[in-house]
Amino acid sequence: MSSRKTHISVGIASGASLSLAKQISLKEFSHLELLCSVFGGFLGGVLPDVIDPPTSPNHRALGHSPIIPILLAGAALYIRLRLQNNQDTRMRAANHSNVVGYDCWEETVNSPYLNKAITGFFTGLCSGHASHLALDSKTPAGINW
Repeated sequence: MSSRKTHISVGIASGASLSLAKQISLKEFSHLELLCSVFGGFLGGVLPDVIDPPTSPNHRALGHSPIIPILLAGAALYIRLRLQNNQDTRMRAANHSNVVGYDCWEETVNSPYLNKAITGFFTGLCSGHASHLALDSKTPAGINW
């Protein structure tokens, strides 16, 4: 059975690696996105054992289900599309309005920094969770795919 240290280190490495690969392919680098993906990888690496505590070698239930990374990826995509849609709507409204107003909440929600942080966090969370499942699939109890 893989130890917590192994799950954490592999989760962090997978979160950072996936984030770096994405950023290299897009030719844009964000320290914030990388940092959030490391944090997400850490959480994703331990999340299955938090949901299903390892009380026995056969502790595989919902937390060790492959559906969790798929749901997390779907949630990340939904949030990212909502943020992008809010930003596009706000820009169109600003172009057709003579009134310039300042709304602190809108500035926060439409911040490119928040978008990078959420993207990095969910990238790390999904890859960390997937790495946990990959490590546990090599144990005698395996994973019920």
